[in-house]
Amino acid sequence: MNTQSIGRKSKELLAITLLLNVAAIGWCYFLFMEIKEKNEHLSELANRIEAETAEESDIHYKKNLAVETATLREKLLSSTLAKGGAISFIELLEATGRDVGARTSIESVSTKDNAKLSNIEELRLALKVTGPWPAVVRLLGLLELLPYETELDQVVVSKVESPEEGSWRADLLLTTLKEK
Repeated sequence: MNTQSIGRKSKELLAITLLLNVAAIGWCYFLFMEIKEKNEHLSELANRIEAETAEESDIHYKKNLAVETATLREKLLSSTLAKGGAISFIELLEATGRDVGARTSIESVSTKDNAKLSNIEELRLALKVTGPWPAVVRLLGLLELLPYETELDQVVVSKVESPEEGSWRADLLLTTLKEK
């Protein structure tokens, strides 16, 4: 064999090997880019599935919460004055006072938004109750039994200096919940 032919064959083999190596490297690069693209796509799908699962879980939680609190919300609304119920509530207070023998008058009425409930506001009443001691005490006891959620913020009871013996006065600050 000729050394020149061996050198030529070696060069051809070397060139073929280099071409095959370049082709293999190109193929590996192509596969790497395909794998990277598929991996990014899978990651995007996994993130979307996770977000939708979290959203579905949140909706399920809110539905369960709505079902669990239905009776509590009904109870709250049943113990809350209706939208136009302030006048009938005031009339109820005055009638209750008359029934027990006390004179009840409303000194002031104001409303305040409730911090926790957007469709509920607080109705604040300043009442003046006058009458004999048993009537004033009886009215205070009946305020606790009203069918509405009420809170006595302040009670000041004093004996009235008047010609009538045994006349008492109570100044009350009463708060109840009312629908807007």
